[in-house]
Amino acid sequence: MREFLDNAIEELSTQTPEQLEQLKNKFLEALNLSEAILGQGHRFSRLVISGSKKTKKLNQSLLDVITVCFSEIDNKSNILSNKEKFFRKFKQLLQNDESEFSDSITLGTSTKKAIETRFRIIMALIKEVLDEN
Repeated sequence: MREFLDNAIEELSTQTPEQLEQLKNKFLEALNLSEAILGQGHRFSRLVISGSKKTKKLNQSLLDVITVCFSEIDNKSNILSNKEKFFRKFKQLLQNDESEFSDSITLGTSTKKAIETRFRIIMALIKEVLDEN
């Protein structure tokens, strides 16, 4: 993970101001989309999203997978028109404490396997919801 982050910072340092502005805008769009789909104040907390009254702490793994995956959706209006379906299925993932997804956002979250797992699962979920139309 450290090597990945070092490489990412190095890559960012070669970007033009215009490219950095585009990245910033894409990130902000993903944040807005996450709020529209997951609800205002979700704070990338698996407990807030799943409806638990326990701690409402930011889950960095949810932040990275949601913002990256949402930023890659070409037709954002299509996912917005199916936000209830996405949210329902996403909530099911979060409520299953014994699932591969749950492990990928709570245990050894910076391992290559955990990162690949959560991205694979969320991309598949997005595809499933979009393909159901």
